[in-house]
Amino acid sequence: MNNSVTGAFTSNPVGAVALVVLSLVAVVAVLEAANKLNFTDRFLDWMGQ
Repeated sequence: MNNSVTGAFTSNPVGAVALVVLSLVAVVAVLEAANKLNFTDRFLDWMGQ
């Protein structure tokens, strides 16, 4: 990342908190998407039987 961008986040407490929150939201979104895909695959396997 650009040093000015990271500096703005690290020098501003609100920016640092926002960055952490956005990171957590992104991780949760990826896990939810993976869980839904896994559920779909299991459902298709169950329907196949």
